[in-house]
Amino acid sequence: MKDHEIAQFVNELTKAAKTYGQTQQLRARIAEIVKRNLSEKNEEWVEVIRSPLVEDWLVIDETGACIEDGFTSKQSAIEWVEQRGYKLNE
Repeated sequence: MKDHEIAQFVNELTKAAKTYGQTQQLRARIAEIVKRNLSEKNEEWVEVIRSPLVEDWLVIDETGACIEDGFTSKQSAIEWVEQRGYKLNE
């Protein structure tokens, strides 16, 4: 991993710890982040959708599970997807 990729990885883990630190979801979130960042390339198909509950954009996987949320624009969500090597299902 390059230095900037390690920094992004640590930032993701930090965000997950802050967001899910007091929940039972923390272990699953950390495992997903580690798996995604340590794999050579993500072969999963993902989709960017508008959240039906709040005013933000979500990245969901093939099963409909939320991978990442809190994007203020569709473009920022797409950039996040591209940086991680996911295949975007449009």
